Amino acid sequence: MPLAGRMLDDGRYLIVAGSVDHPAFVRRKLEALARLAPFTFCELEEHVMWSSAERWERGGRTWSVAHRGEDSALDLRTDGSLPAELAALESEALEQQRAEGGATAGVDLVFDLPIDFARRQTGLHPDAPEFDEPCFEQLRGGFRERWHTLPLLAKLAVGILVFYAFMALAGLLYRAL
Repeated sequence: MPLAGRMLDDGRYLIVAGSVDHPAFVRRKLEALARLAPFTFCELEEHVMWSSAERWERGGRTWSVAHRGEDSALDLRTDGSLPAELAALESEALEQQRAEGGATAGVDLVFDLPIDFARRQTGLHPDAPEFDEPCFEQLRGGFRERWHTLPLLAKLAVGILVFYAFMALAGLLYRAL
């Protein structure tokens, strides 16, 4: 799925991708975006029980919280200067997980922690109605990003057109001299 986005009622812009492996989410691009405006970045891959939330501003990541359920249902990795409210959420989620049987329980309650924390920071949740409405517009990259997706014949056609345009320009310059 390509990137899609929409303006929210409060003036913020929501961007959604079908995969956390989307090239728009490489670190250098997130750093560049964070120089322009602060944002919360959230990842969710349910089939591997991976979730994370990060806060970016002033060109860098200020905090992150991630859960990798493949490692353990009790796995939780944090970094940076986390807001104080996360400690209470973390304690509650880990306590509930232990009550269900800890790492060997048939449920992973810690998986929701980064998602819930991002929801508290942004007011949005992947299950919210905003994600179901068909009002997202496809976001397109620049020519360089789209060039790699063109079929070979299209690239050849563009190359031939550029060649003939160059030759026509060279012919005009030759006649003018």
